[in-house]
Amino acid sequence: MMRKILSAILCVSVLASGTISAAAEEGDAEAQDRMGVMCANGRGVAKDPRKAVEWYRKAAEQGHAWGQDNLGAMYYDGSGVKKDYKEAVKWYRKAAEQGLASAQNHMGVVYSWGRGVPANGKEAVKWYQKAMDQGDVWALWNLGLMYENGYGVPPNRVKAIEWYRKAADQDRNEEVKERAQKKLKEMGAK
Repeated sequence: MMRKILSAILCVSVLASGTISAAAEEGDAEAQDRMGVMCANGRGVAKDPRKAVEWYRKAAEQGHAWGQDNLGAMYYDGSGVKKDYKEAVKWYRKAAEQGLASAQNHMGVVYSWGRGVPANGKEAVKWYQKAMDQGDVWALWNLGLMYENGYGVPPNRVKAIEWYRKAADQDRNEEVKERAQKKLKEMGAK
């Protein structure tokens, strides 16, 4: 039974990748971004970070926010391209200015760590806040860190716990939830 299910999933994946591939080849930015995701993760196609970068770039150059954010991540991580924080910031910023929460959180990260831009805690908090306003769960975690450590904001244990609690109470990202639960326990917060 399991073999039949896996076979069916594989068939659907192959069919979907063919349809997405055709649309991507025709210039559809959403399909190009999806092809990038597939190549980056080896879903339905061979894992190929360099090919992922090519697809992300095609989508990004058409103004596709997720393509821009994903291309930024490839530069930030040095996956499929040489690591280049300034180039990562360039693409993150384009997506963030379009209102993409993930890219706004990434802008907070680069300002927190001074990667590709001068470190600036206040600017990091501004970007985390924008991402959080749209429900980005990593931004909840990151705002907790900023308040706990007093970076970009005055240190405030109560606010840090508040952000960690919000991160722990969400159900969209298990990694964030577990980190926040652990941090609350370390801080002795109930």
